[in-house]
Amino acid sequence: MGRVSVHELEKQVSGGLGSEDLLIDVREPDEFASGHVPGAENIPLSNVAGAVTRISGRKRLFVICQRGGRSIQACGELAGLLGSEVALFNVDGGTSAWIDAGFKVDKT
Repeated sequence: MGRVSVHELEKQVSGGLGSEDLLIDVREPDEFASGHVPGAENIPLSNVAGAVTRISGRKRLFVICQRGGRSIQACGELAGLLGSEVALFNVDGGTSAWIDAGFKVDKT
């Protein structure tokens, strides 16, 4: 599992994530709806194992939560399920760091 800063993630997002990339937000739906990184898909931590088929075929997976704790858990769980098939990256500082950096958030 790798780590990526919100600044590095913003470069990826603003450049357009490729078809082999996926950004998942593992917070609960109400947290996600209150503000998330543009382009993120909401897969709550409790549903990560069941979402492996949605993730299969991707080469890079960026995982974010509010501050970093749940995303680290999700990366650990996914690493066990996916093996080396996907490069996993935990987003340091999570959505809080993204917002603190002044980057755009989507609300749904």
